[in-house]
Amino acid sequence: MRNFDYKKLALEFRNEAEKNLPVDIEENNKTIFLDTVYKFSLITAEALAKDKNIKSPMDALVMTQILSEWTFHKYIDLLRSQIPARYHESILQKVGFTIYEIAMQALIQKLPYDDICALIEHHVNKAFDKACEGLAQNGVITQEVCESALVQSNISNLR
Repeated sequence: MRNFDYKKLALEFRNEAEKNLPVDIEENNKTIFLDTVYKFSLITAEALAKDKNIKSPMDALVMTQILSEWTFHKYIDLLRSQIPARYHESILQKVGFTIYEIAMQALIQKLPYDDICALIEHHVNKAFDKACEGLAQNGVITQEVCESALVQSNISNLR
């Protein structure tokens, strides 16, 4: 898709994340946090730019922004939880994949952005919960740690 600079867009989302980092995020987590937001945004934007089903640069921009914002918020939730850092990226990948799949189907069906956002929010929460619960079921984290992670909600704290 011409007129869609996905590298620049991903960098803009990284910079926006940096400006909005909560003060309680530890210094040693900031770089990996920002790099993860950038990486997920870049992968998404590039995939959308190359997808023949996506005709509008605006659709690609909005979907990348949605994924970037959810990555930002769910990563904060993970950093505030007691889930070990080595599991954060796999959880975020599951959330990101869910967002991408839901967004693609919704765009193909030409749903309005508000409906897409509502669908994505529902499925993001399900994917996040399922990933955390899977860690607990496999004995990687305790049920208490899982429950602690599930009650985190950076996005709700902003409302």
